[in-house]
Amino acid sequence: MLRLTVADRILIVDDGPDARATLEAHLKTQGYEVLSAASGADAHAILARQKISCMIAEARLFSADGGSCYPGRCCGIQISLSLS
Repeated sequence: MLRLTVADRILIVDDGPDARATLEAHLKTQGYEVLSAASGADAHAILARQKISCMIAEARLFSADGGSCYPGRCCGIQISLSLS
């Protein structure tokens, strides 16, 4: 089971600004440092320069199989969320 500490940095990748903002606000109230990206390309740019503990991403923003994420740079867990 993945256990994150409050000091961990989470990257949110979603092209929906409302979904990104809602999730980011919630995680920040829990004490996490949160970065967000609106596209797979934006996420890759962040991953190239930042150490990320976990990434919550809309899989379709990457390759069809979700495999274009940087191996070893993400936690490798696919999470489905419903914010409605």
